[in-house]
Amino acid sequence: MAVEYAPLVMLVAGVAAGRVNTFGRSLAVRSTGSCPNSEGTSGGTVTYSQLHLSLIYLLLVVAAVSDATTRRVPNAIPVLIAASGIVASLAAGGVRAALLGAAGAVAVMALLIFPWSRRMIGGGDVKLAVACAAWVGLARFHVFVLATAIAGGIVSCAALAAASCGTAEANPAGSATWRERARAIRVPYAIAIGAGALVAIHWRSP
Repeated sequence: MAVEYAPLVMLVAGVAAGRVNTFGRSLAVRSTGSCPNSEGTSGGTVTYSQLHLSLIYLLLVVAAVSDATTRRVPNAIPVLIAASGIVASLAAGGVRAALLGAAGAVAVMALLIFPWSRRMIGGGDVKLAVACAAWVGLARFHVFVLATAIAGGIVSCAALAAASCGTAEANPAGSATWRERARAIRVPYAIAIGAGALVAIHWRSP
């Protein structure tokens, strides 16, 4: 994602997450009930086993490292994250939890289709976010989006600061404008998406 588009995408994501959250919570409660059950769900959220958590940790680290070093995430990573998310949800909460995970993925895809069509966000970022949403589901959808937006702002600022330092050393006159530099910078947004996903996965509503 280009640095100059990060604030706009964050704003749109935050507003949309607030709208979707009400629907997601009501659907999750109707589907699973408000009280914990024997399958590991509570209020539409899922508690994963340590084995499943270790798997998502590993995949998110691989995605973040790949994006930070090559500015791309191999297609196999989102596929593995999405597939493992559905399987983990099925194991932890049954068919309903798996369906809510799939619904979360669809919601993220709907949220990001416009920024992607306007080239504000890369296709790799969209695929990774959709895949992570399979772990998050609808009940924690708003947490995932907002946490990713905040983390994205931090990563974007860090990328811009690092690029500015390099530009100042190479070109002391500073002929390039902020917008020109921002357009040239590609943010490793997989780091932010992974951070947002981990926050949402471990989030417990008060």
